[in-house]
Amino acid sequence: MKRLLIAVVVLVAMTAFTSCNQQKSAAKKLVEQFLTDNLASDDYKVMYFYDLDSTKHISNSAFLQMRQKATTNKCYKDGLQFADGQKTKKLNFIRVKMLIQKDTVYQTFYFDDQITQVLAFKED
Repeated sequence: MKRLLIAVVVLVAMTAFTSCNQQKSAAKKLVEQFLTDNLASDDYKVMYFYDLDSTKHISNSAFLQMRQKATTNKCYKDGLQFADGQKTKKLNFIRVKMLIQKDTVYQTFYFDDQITQVLAFKED
């Protein structure tokens, strides 16, 4: 019985770990594509992706303000556009450390609850 319990716990832990890795991988790909499509310069390098996390504590007004402020960020092309998706109740996010034209920059990217699109980002 004890062995069965241990086996079940190990199986659940492995499943959770695999799921988290797949979500982080999806988030990384979305960020990389967003940067490729929207950065004003090709002179950048992603140095580190922090852990993927989620929040339900960002108000609609804070979300819209974050999007608006991002459009004025000089690192990005004029006319920066985000995905058409609306803010979901739960937002996933990942913090990224990157080098843009020799400047170290930290930004946090926010995704919908299914991690299918970048909805906003903020400079940290």
